[in-house]
Amino acid sequence: MVGDMDAYLQDLTLLKEIGVALGNDKMLIREARFRAAALIRLGRYREAEAAARRSADNYRRADLPEEEGISLTIVGRALRELGAYHDAVSAFHQALQTLERANAPIYRIQALSYLSTTYWQMGEYEQAYQCGQKALRICEEHHMPERKRFAFGDMGAAAVMLGQTETARQWLQE
Repeated sequence: MVGDMDAYLQDLTLLKEIGVALGNDKMLIREARFRAAALIRLGRYREAEAAARRSADNYRRADLPEEEGISLTIVGRALRELGAYHDAVSAFHQALQTLERANAPIYRIQALSYLSTTYWQMGEYEQAYQCGQKALRICEEHHMPERKRFAFGDMGAAAVMLGQTETARQWLQE
C-alpha cells in the first residue's frame, strides 16, 4: 500500500490542532488544501469540494494566487467527480486565470489536463483537444518537455473521439 489515507487524515487533524494552538494561519490554510486532496483520493467529493473552497478563499485573502489556483483545481476535480461538469469547467477556468496571474506554468498544465478530461467526459472533444494544445504551448514556452505527456495524451484521446485516428496515433505515440 502506498499510504494509509486514514492515518494521513489523522495527521492533518493534528496539524490543524497545532495550527490553532499556535495561531498559525499558514498552517491552517495548508491543512485545508491537503485535506481536500486527500478526500479526493478517498472518493469523498463533497467534503473535498468544501475543504478546497475554504482553502481557496483563505489563500485569496492571504494573496497567495498559486496556492489559490491549486485549491480551485481541486474544487474542479471534486465537482467533475460529482458529475457537475459545468460547475467544474467554471472552477477550472477560475483556477487557470489565477494560476496565470501567479505565473505557475506547471499547475496551469495540470489544470488544463483536468479541464480537457472534463470536456471529454461532456462529449466536447474539440474543447478537450484545444486544452491539450494550450498545455503544449505552455510546455514549449517554459521549456518543460517532460510535461508534454499530459498534452499529448489529452490531444490523442480527443482526436480519437473526433475520428482522427492518424492524428490520435501521432499524439499518443509521442
